[in-house]
Amino acid sequence: MDLLLKNLLLIDNRSVVPYHKLLLKRYQAHINVEWCNQGASIKYLFKYVNNGPDRATVAVVLNNNADDNDNVVDEIKNYYDCRYLFTSEASWPTFKFDVHFRTPSVMRLPFHLPGQQNVVYGADDDIEDVLNKQSVSSSMFLAWMECNEHNKEARKLSYVEFPTRFVWKLKDRCWKPSEKGFSIGRNHTVSPNVGEAYFLRILLNKVKGPKCFADIRTVNGHVCATFREACYALRLLEDDREYIDAIEEASHSGLSLDEDQVKNLTLYEIEIFLLQNNSSLKDFDGMSYPGHESISSSNNRLITEELDLTGRLYYKSFIS
Repeated sequence: MDLLLKNLLLIDNRSVVPYHKLLLKRYQAHINVEWCNQGASIKYLFKYVNNGPDRATVAVVLNNNADDNDNVVDEIKNYYDCRYLFTSEASWPTFKFDVHFRTPSVMRLPFHLPGQQNVVYGADDDIEDVLNKQSVSSSMFLAWMECNEHNKEARKLSYVEFPTRFVWKLKDRCWKPSEKGFSIGRNHTVSPNVGEAYFLRILLNKVKGPKCFADIRTVNGHVCATFREACYALRLLEDDREYIDAIEEASHSGLSLDEDQVKNLTLYEIEIFLLQNNSSLKDFDGMSYPGHESISSSNNRLITEELDLTGRLYYKSFIS
């Protein structure tokens, strides 16, 4: 890393705008290439290139009272005045192009233990009024079991499969058969350290048509005392398969690396420890050395955060 002292400030390569040397030499122009790992970044770039020119509004307002220096702010007028579309943005919906879409849609399915559903209330709300709200007694998870009571088709589906045939009506707080399209259901991730909620999640991927919490814990006509016992009765915990699946599922939400990238990053971490002890991998004959790409990516904050998150998820699942 090159260091430069300028105006009593220490400047290094991080102060240089990133560029791609091959593209710069080929097209004789500065081209900034960065890696985007979030959908929000792509949406930002899409909106940025369609932004119109800067807009300024100037108005002369007559004030009848010379002593009144207070400026009256019309928030409604300012709101409508600031909402304008340039030609490029206006033409996109005019031609009926989609600004944003996702197919098929993925629906996050919340679940909870008996009597442990989330309750939202204000500091001044009366506790009786809060408990009598429809949202408390009719959560999405409870409404699923209620739908199983009177719909035979619903009993053929597990909780994860439910959005493929039914749709959640937020206004009525109930599940109704979908008329068109479908969604993919996904139970939110739960750490094995949580306990009963983790075993409930395992059962929800297997059990179909329960009408109450006791039905979820019922195996061959016997009601188990806990969800953990029900998992053992169904032979879901005879090996480490469920724990391995939990680790693999968590890895999908993190950074995906191939074998060579993992090897390079491992060598780079070893090189850091050796350098701290005045040594290096180059001192050992026949020892591999990390490539330039792994060293560059290790200085990328986004990659580092993703690696840290994946490592923590794996460690937590492993020690449990």
